[in-house]
Amino acid sequence: MKKYISLIILIISLASCKKQLATAPTDTLAPETYYNTEDDLNKALTGVYNSVANNNIYGLFFAYWHHYNADDLYAVAGATGNAINAQNSTDANYQAFWQACYQGIYRANVLLENLNKPTMDETKRNAIKGETLFLRGYFYYLLATHYGGVPMPLKSGFDIDNPGLPRSTLKEVYTQILADMTAAEPLVYKISAFTTNGRVTQTAVQGILARVSLSMAGFPLNETARYNDALQWATKVYTSGLHALNPDYTKVFINLMQDVYDTKENLWEIEFEVKSAPTAYAGGGRWGNVVGLVSNDNSIGITTNFSACTGKLFFSYASDTNDVRMNWNCANFTYTSASSGATKVPLLYTQNQYNRQIGKFRREYELTVPKQKNLTPCNFPTIRYSDVLLMLAEAENEVNGPTPLALTCLNLVRTRAKATNFSYSGTGNFVITSKAAFRSTIQDERLRELCYETQRRLDLIRWGIYIPTMKALSLDFATNAPTNTTGRLAGDNTSERNYYYPIPQYELGLNPLLTQNPGF
Repeated sequence: MKKYISLIILIISLASCKKQLATAPTDTLAPETYYNTEDDLNKALTGVYNSVANNNIYGLFFAYWHHYNADDLYAVAGATGNAINAQNSTDANYQAFWQACYQGIYRANVLLENLNKPTMDETKRNAIKGETLFLRGYFYYLLATHYGGVPMPLKSGFDIDNPGLPRSTLKEVYTQILADMTAAEPLVYKISAFTTNGRVTQTAVQGILARVSLSMAGFPLNETARYNDALQWATKVYTSGLHALNPDYTKVFINLMQDVYDTKENLWEIEFEVKSAPTAYAGGGRWGNVVGLVSNDNSIGITTNFSACTGKLFFSYASDTNDVRMNWNCANFTYTSASSGATKVPLLYTQNQYNRQIGKFRREYELTVPKQKNLTPCNFPTIRYSDVLLMLAEAENEVNGPTPLALTCLNLVRTRAKATNFSYSGTGNFVITSKAAFRSTIQDERLRELCYETQRRLDLIRWGIYIPTMKALSLDFATNAPTNTTGRLAGDNTSERNYYYPIPQYELGLNPLLTQNPGF
């Protein structure tokens, strides 16, 4: 049962961003009359989790708008504006994302300020504190990776005469992220304490800290010593004995669609839930609905024709056609257009290579019937064990070179995919000859393994190869795609300004201390 999205949130403000950053909110329950019991604290923590699953973060924004502008998928429909790296500061999606993150930060701040009010078991109190600190740090990580330096409120309210906060530097924001998450790591429970993984647990914190460290090691901070930190955090997960790869890659995503929790594979999931149609229910997400296999048959599950796989992704598997991820991620069939009784139409290898539909999140596996038209129960895998293995391999290579440990972690991921393992000797496409070659291999393997999981654009930016990669993608579409034109648009538009989203114009109007990102 997905407790964190089924509780009714009555205790936390839905304050506007203006209230979050400029004034003390006036529409919350007063702390002096709440936060007096352990149950109050747990309900407040539910409110913080609820912000992560907000429609403007993982509920829809990350399932749709955030996906574009990388080299794993592209916009088929609505190929304008933020779908093709032609963003503008008045776009409501970026304002909504900004406000949802600050809503979560505000909720976390209120909870942290009232944490010590009830009499309760200290281990349980510390766990709530740890989860809240981590989530606050995670909201700041989302803001930092998408907007750069941002205002950084660390308490719930501000004097009504305070016009707002200026932007902290990117370094200052990351320093706070590290402070929150490292403080959280010893306080939260181990994942073995749960049968689900919607809660933040110790290895989830460690895995995200590895991700944060790699972000800091790369562009634009370029703090290369952080590779050591990433290595240490990823190693903690690796040696914990708490995680292992599901032997079936496809089952990972079927489980997500069917409410089956795999605490070995997935360190942390964003939870969603739906009830049978026509019941109106707002707890569902859009994974499989706006990014998936196109269908207008509700017995399969309605999925809209918004996006498709790039030829680059499809051909990244071409040197090893036994790789099960190719036909799962780049679906080797389509559905007929019938609204009822739609059937699968197989695709040959040579068909639709630049226009394959996205097969990772498949609505046909949903168990709840009749299905909701626009909502799915599919949880989102915020961080998987295969991601940790690839981060460990990457950090180990940067610190110590392509060691046996780095190769082992890479090959664990490839073995699960039934792909050919890499080695240090021999001939052909699967030989590691240098540190640089291993770095390139990891970059390609993250594309193959983690496509559509919201990390690709951020990976390309931190590696310092975002612009040339997008330009090459555009050229590939122009040269090799038979009739496709929309696939090249994001690459055509990519420039230095696209490292970050624009600061929302609405927020600039509210807070005169804010400044806009370059190019907007």
